[in-house]
Amino acid sequence: MLLKIFCFSSVLLALSLNGQDLNKKIIADQYYANEEFDKALELYNKLYKKDKNLELYTQIIRTKVAIKEYDAAIKTSKSHFRGDNDPLYLIDQAILFDFLKNTKQKNKVFNQITGKLSNYSEASLRMYATRLNNFGKREMALTLLEKACSSSFSDLSFFEERLNLYIELNKVNSFIDLNLNKLIQDQSQKAVVEQNFQVYLKESHLKTLKVKILHYLQKHPSNIAM
Repeated sequence: MLLKIFCFSSVLLALSLNGQDLNKKIIADQYYANEEFDKALELYNKLYKKDKNLELYTQIIRTKVAIKEYDAAIKTSKSHFRGDNDPLYLIDQAILFDFLKNTKQKNKVFNQITGKLSNYSEASLRMYATRLNNFGKREMALTLLEKACSSSFSDLSFFEERLNLYIELNKVNSFIDLNLNKLIQDQSQKAVVEQNFQVYLKESHLKTLKVKILHYLQKHPSNIAM
């Protein structure tokens, strides 16, 4: 889904650029891929002056993060959004303050999102979590989604996203619990849950899995066929 969104936004950007600017964007992306960040940033900034769109802004932020210019990235973010009412601005500020290891400021802006989760749709929260994940802030992405599930959404909301984050963060207990909760609520998902266990769990996790399945069966004896 993320790849589709990124590709779609890239197509829209390509359509908005003339041939010369599109060529500069391609060159800038190549510079970035080759870790020639100063050259990439110079081109991104030139393109951004002509068209202040979200993708170019994001590439500038990513490039400044890559060269550890976090304070400069914060200024760019403030300039782009021209205020602090846009949730994406708060997400980016939280990301950048986390890179700066400024926990106090990070929590201050991040809590402005997590404290009003009922204001956002599932699609918006999914987008914010994806952005956090893309900048390597998986713990923050997971916190966002878990708080959403415990406050305004069902405990199985964002199932795939949380599942992937549990795997990436090696949170085996949470991974097993989420799968078993899915099975409790929908027995037709048995094959999916079994496949998740087979694909992602290691042999060292089997003891934990057996204990949790036993506990599950004690609480839900009608599912003994599992």
